[in-house]
Amino acid sequence: RGEDVEFTRVSAVCAPPLAPSPMVFRYALHDGQIGWRLMTMCHLTDAPFDGVLLDRGLAARFTGAMAPAAARFAEPLSVSGVLRGVSRASPLDPARPENQDGVTVIRVLDAGTLQAVAGASGVNHPAPYVLAVEAERPAPAGVAPAALPRDIPNNHFVYALTWFALAGILAWFYVAMAWRRIMGR
Repeated sequence: RGEDVEFTRVSAVCAPPLAPSPMVFRYALHDGQIGWRLMTMCHLTDAPFDGVLLDRGLAARFTGAMAPAAARFAEPLSVSGVLRGVSRASPLDPARPENQDGVTVIRVLDAGTLQAVAGASGVNHPAPYVLAVEAERPAPAGVAPAALPRDIPNNHFVYALTWFALAGILAWFYVAMAWRRIMGR
């Protein structure tokens, strides 16, 4: 109906996919270490959308690894969790899924990345949300549902502006002091 339903607790029954879901992982930080969140598309049959992207939680076997490896996890039959919105696309750092050895890695989840992951899973009209899974049946071995922060802020552009502004002020101060010294003699 066009309402914002972010942070709504929902349950979904996933239809079996026609082919095994592609292995998709999202970069995360967990307890100060690199972590990888397992992402899977839940195919829906009686909804306004034909799928919703699931954030199933942290895959324990890849904690501390620079990249996840190909692995198979059980397809979800039913899930419950909280709907979360996707990030806005950044003009400075466009999100691009990376394919490495049969695994798709995403670092930022925006609408374009959501559509790419959905298309690879055979979903044409995905929900514009991610379902952060709190419980699922069957529970995949080695995957722990974990609270999902909206996004780690990317403030690099603001930091750059701050440091260049400080450098400019310092340069202006140096020139002013040199000018004063030259004119004072």
